[in-house]
Amino acid sequence: MLGTRTLISLSQFLALQDQGSIELMLEKCGIMRGFAMVRDATEVLECLRRANDAQRLGLIDEICHSTRMLRAAINPKYNYDERWSDLGRCLLLDGYRITGDYVAGYQIVAIDLTIAGAAAIEDDLSAELRKSTLADREEIVQLLENSANDFRKQPPDFNGALTSARVSLETIAKNIAAIHRQTTPLAGDPSKFGAIVAYLNHQAKFLDDKEEQGITGIYAFVSPGAHVPVGFTEEEVVRLGRSMIAAICYFLIKKHNG
Repeated sequence: MLGTRTLISLSQFLALQDQGSIELMLEKCGIMRGFAMVRDATEVLECLRRANDAQRLGLIDEICHSTRMLRAAINPKYNYDERWSDLGRCLLLDGYRITGDYVAGYQIVAIDLTIAGAAAIEDDLSAELRKSTLADREEIVQLLENSANDFRKQPPDFNGALTSARVSLETIAKNIAAIHRQTTPLAGDPSKFGAIVAYLNHQAKFLDDKEEQGITGIYAFVSPGAHVPVGFTEEEVVRLGRSMIAAICYFLIKKHNG
């Protein structure tokens, strides 16, 4: 499932083209129906929001097979190249990779075989955070956005991407612990993540043993000094680490919200 960030990037990419070309491409992919015209990125985004994921992925596939024609219509070329690069990184965050090259053509492939039908976890996470009672909910949403922006930079700031993601997890755990501490004192060091997670299990009874082990294991995986597994690039490890943190954050806030 494509997240909001990717839909916005796709809208900005399409908006580089003239109105007629945009409308024809959307119509070809079954997305344009019901719209009189599409004049800018905002209206393209509205079309994409109403489309289903099969149509959206079909549109990206159409773009992948038309890159030389689409790029030829844009001047200066760096406008196209920057938008194309941003779209690729946004898709990567959603679990899709654009492979190929400018000459042979591109194609979009799912990085994970189970990606089809999966929820856009960061959109759901942001929604759950905003309806929660956590004191730092808006800060946590911003940390997740900062993490994505660092991943999308040219060149990417992988360290910044993981740091912001890790701090978002820390902040959620500490916020939930702060609520429980109103009735159940914390015996350990409240500044230590391990102590907070242990407290949520053994004292607050918010987590069980397996949940505590899973959370601390993922936290260790994305902590400074963690090695890059053989066969993985740094980009792949950071994407995986962000995805796991987002999933754990969603688990915590969903459990807290009830």
